Amino acid sequence: MRNILHGITACALALLFSCTNERGMDASIPEIVGDGDTQAVNFSIQLPTPAAGQIGIEGTEQENEIKNIMVLAFMVDETDPNNVKEYYIYKAQGNSIQDVSTSSHKRFNVNIFKKDFKQRFVLIANAYGAVSNIGSQDSLRLKEDLLDDLMFENNFAWYATSDTEFTYIPMWGESEAVVIDDSDININPIKMLRAVSRIDVWLTTDEAKDDFMLDEIYIYNHLNEGKVAPYFADSDVWDSDNYIVNKVSLPSSYTKYCDPFNVKAKTESGENYIPAAYVFEAPSVESGKSSDATCLVIGGRYQGESSTTYYRVDFFERNSENDIVGFLPMLRNHIYRVNIVSVKGSGYPDPDEAFDSKSQNMDVEILY
Repeated sequence: MRNILHGITACALALLFSCTNERGMDASIPEIVGDGDTQAVNFSIQLPTPAAGQIGIEGTEQENEIKNIMVLAFMVDETDPNNVKEYYIYKAQGNSIQDVSTSSHKRFNVNIFKKDFKQRFVLIANAYGAVSNIGSQDSLRLKEDLLDDLMFENNFAWYATSDTEFTYIPMWGESEAVVIDDSDININPIKMLRAVSRIDVWLTTDEAKDDFMLDEIYIYNHLNEGKVAPYFADSDVWDSDNYIVNKVSLPSSYTKYCDPFNVKAKTESGENYIPAAYVFEAPSVESGKSSDATCLVIGGRYQGESSTTYYRVDFFERNSENDIVGFLPMLRNHIYRVNIVSVKGSGYPDPDEAFDSKSQNMDVEILY
């Protein structure tokens, strides 16, 4: 870890400081490269726990898995208390990631550079590719600018409920600002936010369970790319007090796929359900533009039919009078639970026809 900043030459430092106006750096910012001594720091993280509207209800152990975790260090400039700025200075990799009592509480350690100013640590889990190219060329970039550039892609289904094959879910979190010195330091705990939305589908009434066998779902109009971190600088997007997003944080350009991905249902302990389907954040859509909205097509068999038929289910946004005013966005770290209440007849013969048609013969309630 000692070599993270040693590769910055005196010439490179001169260039960095000659560009302070371009980067918006204040002249009062202290020297960022010292003797390079490091201190082992223990970090503790808390993953989202079961709560209405958030991922974690009927949670899976796999969605708590962390394959890798990177720590981005930012220098905190408090010269103007009313306009605190934070600048990137180095990155380090977390070591010895392990559970603490449960899979939603983990700890790891990192070698951190000792500095006489406050540092804030941004944790990026399961998105190594998004941060791998961050280097000395990013030194002294504002935190919000650097994090806004961190993207990840997935053109296929997220598999996060299999014991043998699953896609690790990217997560983001931040520490308080602290000074790292020679003392023993434990940073506890940092709340992590998953970067994807989750969809569950359940049969919730005896009538639905008697009349319908859930086979699969297709998700239409899912995005191929997402941001690792939300727009945390915008209070309309990020509610830091409640640690929840209220609006989407979308890449400047992305592809919305009409070609759906498929998730198969499970039948366990007498329950027939889709345990977890994950998607990138997606924007809300105006009423009347159903072909652009993220939606489900549910496949199943009505009253013992031999062939699967299909039903479109929309995530409608409603006003206080319960009138439909549009289609909901898919928000990160939120769970959208689709409860099948009743099925009145067969659906359409294939998924695409159901997507192109209005919902019929299936009553659902959506909790989010």
